[in-house]
Amino acid sequence: MVGIIILGHAKMSFGLLEAAKEIMAIKPGVVAIPYRSQGNISEFEARIKHEIANIDEGEGVLVLTDIYGATPTNVVLKFINEMHIEVVTGVNLPMVLEAITHRETLGLPHLAMKVEQRSKACIVNAGEYFRCHHVAK
Repeated sequence: MVGIIILGHAKMSFGLLEAAKEIMAIKPGVVAIPYRSQGNISEFEARIKHEIANIDEGEGVLVLTDIYGATPTNVVLKFINEMHIEVVTGVNLPMVLEAITHRETLGLPHLAMKVEQRSKACIVNAGEYFRCHHVAK
């Protein structure tokens, strides 16, 4: 089973994991790690590396981060060649739910691709969609 780490600024990662727990049952191996800009970057790096090693059952770890180019993503990308991970940025709740749903049935590269596709499909201008597809009575 693929492990999952959610990385984000402040309490965002915890919020996404808590929201996912409200919607579905989650087996062990899904972890939220917050990044605090006033925190120690070496400790943050060490925590990420420790959690990857801790939850990797041999099938790798999917790391979902908030912003491409920001510190959480940059830190985890340091491990891309030494650990069995994939990193997908722009984390949102549909992405987290998709990852949790398919982590037992898809390998790491396919899971990363599916999560990215699902995330993009769930970004909708709902007001515009509603106006175009529903005729007012």
